[in-house]
Amino acid sequence: GITVSYPISGIAVVKVTVAFLVVFSLSLIIAVAPLLGMFEDSFVNAIYYPDVKFLRGFHRKRDFRIPIQRYYGRSKHDVAGLSWNSIRRLTQLMVTQRNGKLEYRDLHFYGNDPVCLFKYFVASDDPQRPYSLGLLEINFTCFVIITVSYITVSVLSLRSSAKVCEGAAAIAIRKRNRKLQRKISIIIGTDFACWVPFIASAFLHTTEVIDATEHYGLLSIVILPINS
Repeated sequence: GITVSYPISGIAVVKVTVAFLVVFSLSLIIAVAPLLGMFEDSFVNAIYYPDVKFLRGFHRKRDFRIPIQRYYGRSKHDVAGLSWNSIRRLTQLMVTQRNGKLEYRDLHFYGNDPVCLFKYFVASDDPQRPYSLGLLEINFTCFVIITVSYITVSVLSLRSSAKVCEGAAAIAIRKRNRKLQRKISIIIGTDFACWVPFIASAFLHTTEVIDATEHYGLLSIVILPINS
């Protein structure tokens, strides 16, 4: 057969290394950001006070408005803009005489599902809604770019093989191109089967057209890994 080798330059290695480090760093930031305390107002959904009877169960920020308004005489507008840190401090002062030090638990970004999954299915009042939908938009944009790129490679490959004369070399090139096209078709097909239904379900869920909560585990654990 015909073998063509392409030398790899030092510049190419540097570019690939830099690209890998950038992608890795961004992925790490995306994964860790929801766990950082400084961003809790953008990711914590609710707080649970196990030792306070009227605050048992997970409560969102809006659930603290009435108790805080009644106790401190604050207006509804003042309570609506409070951070989780302020809510915890005010709640501590409100009930500490009866309960001492208060124990609380956060319902954070990765704790919304029993399997600790990334939260893509968000409701209209979830604090992480812009973050999750933004990442889905990036995923969809990447899918479109990858699809267009693969199709372009396939078309150029077909055109180049059509210009080759008949003979053993032409047969080998056409065989290689057909193999490449099959791989491209599989890649595009799995990308489509994984991300497009998932993104559509997330969009319909957040717009309250459907409630896809019960299907999130199946889509995240079974469907999405097919893309890998």
